[in-house]
This record gives sequence, C-alpha cells and structure tokens, in this order.
Amino acid sequence: MDPPPNERKLNQVTFSPSADRVCWSPALTGLRPSEREAYGFILEFLGRGQASEFDKLRFLRAVETLSGAVHAQANGSMDDYFPKTVLAQKIETLILEESTEVLVSSVRQQAMLCIVALSQVSPPFHLSQKLDLMAASISRIIPLPLITPSLDRKDSASVYIQTIQALDDMLQALVMEGRDPSMAVLQRCLEIILPWLMQSEKAHEQARALGTISRTLRFICSFPQLQVSAWGHGG
Repeated sequence: MDPPPNERKLNQVTFSPSADRVCWSPALTGLRPSEREAYGFILEFLGRGQASEFDKLRFLRAVETLSGAVHAQANGSMDDYFPKTVLAQKIETLILEESTEVLVSSVRQQAMLCIVALSQVSPPFHLSQKLDLMAASISRIIPLPLITPSLDRKDSASVYIQTIQALDDMLQALVMEGRDPSMAVLQRCLEIILPWLMQSEKAHEQARALGTISRTLRFICSFPQLQVSAWGHGG
C-alpha cells in the first residue's frame, strides 16, 4: 500500500540550516520577529544529532511558539513551515530518550505540551502518529519509580505531578477529532494503557494506569452529546 501523501514527502525533506531559506520563505513574511527566531532554531535543531537538555527545551518552546502563530492564521497550516509529521517524530524521539529510572528533567513534560499545541493546528495527525505519541509517552511515565512525598523530595514530586498533568492533557488532545472526541481513537488509547493495568506486577504502575484511564474517560464523558447518547437521546 502506498503511504499517505504527507508521508511520501518525508524522504524529500532536508533540514540543514540555511539563512537563505529563513530569508526567502514566503510563509515567514507574516511572522513576528520572535516567531521567525523560533522557525530558525527549529530548522537548526532538526539538522543536529545530539542536543543538550537546554536546547531540547528551547526547541520545544520554539515549536509551541510557531504552533501559536499558525493557529492565529485564518487558514494556517504547520506544513507551510515544516512537515508536522517530522516535528512530531522528533518530539517522539525526545520523549523516548528520557529515562524511566529517574525524573529530574521537564523535557518529557514540555514535549507532551508541545504535542498539545501541535494538535491544535492543521493538518490533523494521522491515527498511527497519534498512537505512536501516546505509546511513547506512556512508556516513559508509567514505569517511573514510586515517588513518595517528603520534604527532601518536594521538587521531584512537583515535577512528577506536572508531568502526569501534561500526559493527561496530551491524551485528551489526541483523542479529539476536530471539536468532538473520537471513540475509535479512545479505544486504541485504552488498548495502549490497559496492559500496564492488567499485566504489571507493580502496584504503583497499576495505580498510574488506572488513574490515567479514569481521568481520560471522565474527560470524554464531559461532552454533552455523549451524555445524551448514554441516556437514549434524553428519553
């Protein structure tokens, strides 16, 4: 089967830093200076190999900034600047590079919030990429060691809470299609999380999986059209 058109283009994209491209791209003419700077850093970062935590966070902030600019445009598309699939693949890689042994960095948290920002702009994510992003994030959060609240671990507990919230925000954004939740995407999302609940031998992993499922379902059930459906269209 031929890949979708957007994916067929990926092999033709190169991301070597180029001042000419930054100057001459027609899509840049409507950007503010800070948004052009974000575009330039994304272009540079995509051409790199290894990166420091500082530069990873700067890249993620730049993608959020550019996403905000695209969202504000009447008919804006991220593909006018960078293929959205390429940005998502890079963010997924950053998430997978994070350790499951310790949580000291805010990279995975910012990466998931960045996916939330990308989900708000065109073109929509392909289902396969949504599932890859969900699986990558869940695999780097649920197995984290148990963090017990204490005075000497206050900062770690705070980062953990913020990271869990970012996961919830990302899952909720990805189960949406337009303004409505997608039951098909929700089902696939639950299929990713359920093995952590049913097969893990660690109580804290089971609790995290159950909490994630519960909060996602509560979000889905908040939509009025689903409440009406559940009650047989209001009787």
